[in-house]
Amino acid sequence: MVGFSIFLSLTLLSACICEQIQYINFDVIDRMFNETSHLAEESLCGRQIKELKSDPKQYWNLIDSISKFPWSGVLTSSLIDLGNYDQCLDVKHNSVTGKYCLFGIIIPAAIIPKAISTFEDNDVFKLGLCLPDQCTANDFKLFNKTILNDAFCHTKEDLKKFTIGDFAMILFLAFIASLMILSTGYDIYLYRKQRKTDHQIFLAFSVFTNGKKLFQTAKGNKNQIQIFHGIKTISMAWIISGHALTGWSNYSVINRYIVDHYRTYLRVAYISTSLLTVDTFFYMSGFLVAFLYMKERKKPLAVHIKQVPLMIIHRIIRITPAVAMLYFFTITILKHLGSGPMWKHGTEILAKPCRQYWWTFFLYIQNYFNSYSRNHDEDYCLLHTWYLSADMQMFLVCPLILIPISVVLRKTKKLKQILVGMTALNVFFVVLPIIIVYAFNDYENDYATHARMMSYTIGITMGIYMQETKDQPSLFEKIRHSSLVNLLTWIVVLFLLLACALINQEISNNGYSYHNVVIAHSLVRPVWCCCISWMIYSCYHGYGGIINWILTRRIFQVTSKLSYCMYLTHALVIDHHLMISRTRIWFQDYMGFIDWCGYFIITFVVSVIWTLAFESPMITIERLIFKRPTQKPKDKNIEAPVQEHFKQKELKE
Repeated sequence: MVGFSIFLSLTLLSACICEQIQYINFDVIDRMFNETSHLAEESLCGRQIKELKSDPKQYWNLIDSISKFPWSGVLTSSLIDLGNYDQCLDVKHNSVTGKYCLFGIIIPAAIIPKAISTFEDNDVFKLGLCLPDQCTANDFKLFNKTILNDAFCHTKEDLKKFTIGDFAMILFLAFIASLMILSTGYDIYLYRKQRKTDHQIFLAFSVFTNGKKLFQTAKGNKNQIQIFHGIKTISMAWIISGHALTGWSNYSVINRYIVDHYRTYLRVAYISTSLLTVDTFFYMSGFLVAFLYMKERKKPLAVHIKQVPLMIIHRIIRITPAVAMLYFFTITILKHLGSGPMWKHGTEILAKPCRQYWWTFFLYIQNYFNSYSRNHDEDYCLLHTWYLSADMQMFLVCPLILIPISVVLRKTKKLKQILVGMTALNVFFVVLPIIIVYAFNDYENDYATHARMMSYTIGITMGIYMQETKDQPSLFEKIRHSSLVNLLTWIVVLFLLLACALINQEISNNGYSYHNVVIAHSLVRPVWCCCISWMIYSCYHGYGGIINWILTRRIFQVTSKLSYCMYLTHALVIDHHLMISRTRIWFQDYMGFIDWCGYFIITFVVSVIWTLAFESPMITIERLIFKRPTQKPKDKNIEAPVQEHFKQKELKE
């Protein structure tokens, strides 16, 4: 134990601190082994070192796999050298195997001239260390500038360990796969025999039927907002690009300076402002809820109130199964699907907050409760799912807005007054984040529902307006030179969208105070959503031109249906790629583009599987559960006049 303590401190630490950063090479490490071998024998770790030295090939493989410091380009690269991970784990001599550890060294900035370095005092260099498998952090008397923890060490065998939860998840996935196979087989049998079944529940997991629905495209009608398919697809691709760019900061890169400043470059403003696309999703969510709800506005107030619990249950059943499977997949199976220097620790970082805050995850309150925790973002279970918490909370508020509006419209049809009231509500939600941030100076929460509510309520406003006026002629038909006015309006809208992107990039990447950022976001987001409203209105009434043509391509209908599962799974696709990386990489625009293409394609494939396994079946089951029973009349001659009466009544209304 004492011997190996001397080995570690003298070779890795004194070489870079006491001797002013000299090269650690084979001779130095070998000399330290030879000088301390007689002291190391008193521990199991020391005996393994001696045994390993009897096999020169494996011994030097272990030495060779250790990070060398300083490496070439240390002044400009990330503060990470991962060593040779696979070479370390492949070390094998009798019962001795290699154990890979990722440890840190704090280099005093004073020993490196500021003129040639961007290092700051207490910067931690992460280095790869290879040890015999029985060696632990307790075997070393660690130097006070070193960070080594057994949690950052693992062998090949450690990656193969399965828990009861892992086996339970595997069995459940096997059960789902069996249901899909059986249901698909039964479905194909009925199809080939040209038969139908009264037991639709047996087809719920059919890949054949659900796949046809997923990849089927159709021509739109007046009851659909066709450009939503294109907007969803572009927004999803935009979110992936933004998260992919963020991921580069976690890479071990050669040109660290470029990565650190890349977001500030004007040419990538469209990427670094991807957070605005989240507001686009909030807007569309509010729009669709209002647009569909207002179809039922003629129902009595009592019916509206009774339907609220059913609406909430529908919503929970609709979104929870897919995200629940993502949760259980993350804490069980994920850790067995890869390897790498950062894999074991990285998967634990993802799983730990999920185990600790599972209840806030499933109650959809992460965006408030977890924001008050000590580590903030690190305590989120799957950080990107904050969106689901906020969206669920906004959905719960919807009935409080839509029920009074539906009652008023049913009795008075005063749409203008309703729109004025909604405008006032939108203004309130614009200023609410500003009021809160100044009332509570220490309150910083980028994921708060009240900070995004404006986007949702603007969507509700537009959804109400579009539903109530969908059969009316557009405003363009009432003005002269409508084509010119439409063109000029489009120019203004596109300019405002660009301005929103540039302003968002400026405030997000240039160190403004949180108060100023909140004010800017409170102004930028409503402008962004108003521009989206114009795009919807213009395209719906046939004035969208080439933009409408692009956004209504049928291929977008497929990616639009997949957008929910793509959002859920894309973060794990990116994290997986980051955690299996083994070497330093050169960053450039082309590499970023290649990464984005790969992420998008893999996310698309994974989301197809996720949708067919966990989303589409639950939609079918939910429809069967809540399907209204139909009673066959005893006398068709009695039924006909009754039906005719109600048809005439509906026509009059």
